[in-house]
Amino acid sequence: MSKVLQFFYFLCYGVAGLAIAFMAPKIFPETPRSVAILAGAVVFLCGALMHEIASRCYHASLDRRRLALLHRAYQEASEELDRLATEVQKLRHGQAYFAESESEPDLELGPEAEVDPEPEPDRTPAAAARPAPMPRPAPPPPPPLAPEPAVEPPVRPRAEMPPVMPSDAGAVASEVKVLHALIQRLYAPPERGRAGGGLGAGGRTTVVSGTLIEREILSSVRDALRHSQLEMHLQPVVTLPQRKHRHFDCALRVALDRGDVLAPAQYEAVIRDNGLTLAVDDMMLLRTVQLVAKAQKPEPGGYYFCRVPPGCLSDRAFFDDFLAYLRDADDLTSCLAFAFREDDLIDLDDAAANVVGSLVELGFQLCVEGLRNFDVDAGQLAEGGVRFVKIDAGMLMPAITGEAEGLRLRRLKSAFDAAGIELIIANIANEQLLVELLDFDIEFGQGPLFGEGRKIRGVQTPPAEARRERL
Repeated sequence: MSKVLQFFYFLCYGVAGLAIAFMAPKIFPETPRSVAILAGAVVFLCGALMHEIASRCYHASLDRRRLALLHRAYQEASEELDRLATEVQKLRHGQAYFAESESEPDLELGPEAEVDPEPEPDRTPAAAARPAPMPRPAPPPPPPLAPEPAVEPPVRPRAEMPPVMPSDAGAVASEVKVLHALIQRLYAPPERGRAGGGLGAGGRTTVVSGTLIEREILSSVRDALRHSQLEMHLQPVVTLPQRKHRHFDCALRVALDRGDVLAPAQYEAVIRDNGLTLAVDDMMLLRTVQLVAKAQKPEPGGYYFCRVPPGCLSDRAFFDDFLAYLRDADDLTSCLAFAFREDDLIDLDDAAANVVGSLVELGFQLCVEGLRNFDVDAGQLAEGGVRFVKIDAGMLMPAITGEAEGLRLRRLKSAFDAAGIELIIANIANEQLLVELLDFDIEFGQGPLFGEGRKIRGVQTPPAEARRERL
C-alpha cells in the first residue's frame, strides 16, 4: 500500500470526525457540544481501526507472496543442488574409470596389430575429449613364477600421435577471413578532404585526456583490437530474490601496455574524426564473440549478452563474413545472445532485418534493451526470436506508484511469461526499489545493487592464432 493511498484514507476519516464534531450542533441544535465531540472521536477511532486492519491485511498478503517466492527459490536451489551433486558423482565415476583404464597395459594388441599413425577424427571421438595426461605410478612388477623370457606388450607410441589441430577447419577459415578484412579496414589511411582528419592545422596533433595525443590513442586502439588486448567486463544478471548469477552483460575496454584502460568515451571522438567508427564497431563485435568463446561457459540456461551496434547491421559485407564465422562456430548458440536497443530495431530497413533474421535462423537468441512500450505484442516478439527483454528501473517508477501503470506492468509480465520471454529489470540501485519490484513477481534484475562487473583480460594470442592475426 503506497503512502499516498494511506494518507488519503487518513484524510477521509479525519475529515469525517471533524465534520461530525463541529457540524452536529448546528444541524441538531439540541445536541450538546460534548456529545458531538465524542461522536466525532468515535468516528475517527473507527476509521483509524479500519485503516489499521486494511494495512495489516495488505502487509500480510505481501508477506505471503514473499514467502511463496522464497519457497519457490528454495525448491529451485534444492533441485539445482541435487543436479550438481549428480554431476559431481558422475565426474568422480568417470575419473575413476579413466584412471583404471589408463593404469592397465593394452595386452590385447598382438605383434601383427598395426597402429595407424594418422587416425581420422570421426574414428576416435574419445581421443579429442580426453583430458590432459596426468602422472601415473608405474605398475608393480609381476611376481617371478617361472623363468620365462620377458615379452614386452606393444605400447602405442606417444611420439607418433598426430599434432593437435583445430577441430573445425571451416571455423578457422571463416575467422581468418573476417579478421583479414577488418584489419585492412582498421589500418586503411583516412580519406583526403575529410573534416577532422586526425591532424590539425600545420600538421599539429590534438592533445586528448591530458596525457595521450590523438595519434597515440588511435595507434593504441588499433593495436589492442588487432592483438586482442582487451578487457571484457561482465555485469551479472541475477535471479530474484535469491540473487544468483544467471546471465552476464558483456562490455569491452581497450587495455594499454602499461596497465591503463581506455573507456569508449575516451577514444570515440578520435575514432570518429578518423572515419573508423564502423570498422571499430565491427571489430569490437567480433572480439566480444571471440572472448565469449574463450570464457567459461555459464550454467545451463545462462547466456552472455553481446550488444550489437546499430551501424554493424548496415555493413552487409562484414556481416556476411561474420555470419559465416558464426555458422561454423555452432557451439556458441547455447551461451550467446545478441542484444539490440529498442530504438535501433524500430527503424530497421529490409537489409538489416534480414541480418537479424539470419542470426535467429542460426539459433541465436535475441535481447531487446531499453523497452519503453508496455503495449508491445509479446507473441510477435517471441516469433521473431526474442528471448530476453530489458526495462530500465527508472521507467517503472510510474508503475510502482500508480495503480493503472502497475496493472499494465502485470499484464506485460504475464504476456512475457506466456510467450517464454524473460523480463529483466536493469539499473536497480537500492533495496527499496527491489522490494517494490518483488510485488510484481520480477524474476531477474541487474544493476549496481548486485555488485560491480568482473573483468576478464584477453587471452594471449597462441602461435596458431598469431599467424592468422598477421594476415
